[in-house]
Amino acid sequence: MSKKIPCEMIQDLFPSYIEELTSDVSNQLIEEHMEDCPDCRQVLKRMQDPAVEAEDDGNQREIDFLKKEKKKRKHLMIGSFLGALLLAGVVFFARMYLIGAEIAGEYVSTEIEITGNEICVNATTLDPDMRITDIIYEETDGIASIRLKGVHQLPVSFLKSDTEFRKTFVSEDEIREVVMGKTIVWADGYRISPITSAVYRSAHPYIGNMPDNGDTVRALNMTGYLGSFRNELQTKEEPFGWTLCLDHSFSFNRKEYLEKKMHAYACAILAVIDNLGELTFEYAIDGTPCSLTVTAAEAGEYAGEDIKSVGKDVSKLQLLMEKSGLTEQASVFAYSEEAEDTIWLDVINRTEKTWKTAGITFLLDGNEIGFQEVCNADESGIPEGTVIPFLMIPEDFSEDLQGTGKEIRCRISFTDTDGIRYEAEEELTLPTEFGVKYRIELKGSAKSGYEAEFQ
Repeated sequence: MSKKIPCEMIQDLFPSYIEELTSDVSNQLIEEHMEDCPDCRQVLKRMQDPAVEAEDDGNQREIDFLKKEKKKRKHLMIGSFLGALLLAGVVFFARMYLIGAEIAGEYVSTEIEITGNEICVNATTLDPDMRITDIIYEETDGIASIRLKGVHQLPVSFLKSDTEFRKTFVSEDEIREVVMGKTIVWADGYRISPITSAVYRSAHPYIGNMPDNGDTVRALNMTGYLGSFRNELQTKEEPFGWTLCLDHSFSFNRKEYLEKKMHAYACAILAVIDNLGELTFEYAIDGTPCSLTVTAAEAGEYAGEDIKSVGKDVSKLQLLMEKSGLTEQASVFAYSEEAEDTIWLDVINRTEKTWKTAGITFLLDGNEIGFQEVCNADESGIPEGTVIPFLMIPEDFSEDLQGTGKEIRCRISFTDTDGIRYEAEEELTLPTEFGVKYRIELKGSAKSGYEAEFQ
């Protein structure tokens, strides 16, 4: 029955109830109502004891204060995050387009002119979206060190400026060598190619050190031309030897070119590995086993002096590399100017897998006319983001395509570290424009499939 009486009516009786002015009937109704109504009991308690009301009000004010502080901190955190994001954006923009950073030597073409004590540096970025802002020069004991600073050009065509930068310095001593980053670009009157500098830096004393051998192989980009191979070392007695067993069988059309390239590689390797006495290639021509061996004495006869002394002097090594044609080929670190009788391809690993090998198959009218496969000589993997250089010459194709205007198809493939082979789902059309460099990305996953596309 008490529940039928509204709380408002019961609470209106509380002042009289507290003063004991209500009748026994009213008291009974009030007490019966409060037995089942905690809200009215709390209201009566507050009216009977003001301290309780003050405490409850204080708790409520404290709760309200905490809520306000929490809301304020939340707004402050959001504001701080947005501010940090804005600051990071400003710093990124300034670093990219205003302040800049040091540019690696492989992204720049550099001309060095030295007249007496005057050294003139003329640098041009290979990336048209970059601009050189300064050339920093330091000199110690006849070795000039050059660092280039540059910024990305704003993506507005009319604001873009020249990618070439020229600056002249006066040296204190006679300049013997000019270094840019880790790359030697000039020595003793000779311009040093990026590939020569890389091979010179890979020099080491012992053929038994396979990781160091792998550095020399990568510097020469041998797998880009010869494909994958296995290594056999002979270090028990002199002459110490290194045998490279090529995995790929080559066509007879490529035999002359291939053996010339092997001889060039052998001379360069014999020059920079001190105790290597001979280097042998084992390979197959149309399935027939062949071998080619070059000794240190034969390499010295080709170079015109002791081959080991050539490896100790970067300018002499440059002359050897020029004579053998190695300075005209692609380098892992940088490219020389494209030759007119080659097709250059960079394949970039944009997949979720580490590759063991990467390959390109060329087809004409559905028939395979050429193939090339690349892997790291030290059998290390090819991780995501790695650029794998390929170079194809007319001899790599089973028929002459030069000047025909025919379009060939290429299929990109790779094997992962478990030896499983994957291919791009679609082939790419590749015009037979020799002397052109193409850049191809292979991306996707085993689940969704792999897609190759020109960058």
